[in-house]
Amino acid sequence: MAHKKMPTKRLATTKVPKKTAKKTAKKTANLPRRDRPATKGATFDVALALVKHLPGIVESTSYGTRSIKAAKAMVARLKEDGKTLVVRMDIVSRDYVLQAEPDIFYLTDHYREYPAVLVRLAEIDKDRLREVLEDAWRLVAPRTLVAAWDVKHLE
Repeated sequence: MAHKKMPTKRLATTKVPKKTAKKTAKKTANLPRRDRPATKGATFDVALALVKHLPGIVESTSYGTRSIKAAKAMVARLKEDGKTLVVRMDIVSRDYVLQAEPDIFYLTDHYREYPAVLVRLAEIDKDRLREVLEDAWRLVAPRTLVAAWDVKHLE
């Protein structure tokens, strides 16, 4: 008994017309940054650019991968997989973000006793990454540097 070959259906793909895409871009371009839809995803280069303006920040290497340091202390480093950022964070804050944002932050057994958290670069938006990296900078930078920065920028 021979089987009949069933015709295959092509799945319909939805494309956004160019006019609609342009209208959406125009509508969001004038919105304040906090009201614009967040775009996910970052790279190490983006992370470095987000904190390069902070005093004492330098690009370096750590364990054979690119890293961001302040006063020779690691702020963040790229994990060997190239998709994850290891960021310094105090244990209490780390436990909070692990529960609040498990799609972005995670931990492996290796880092459990270390004040750091793992960040999925593909899942984090730039504003959130800036916050996390600035907090890490505040944690490791010399107190006088942080105090001087705060006086100048938080008035």
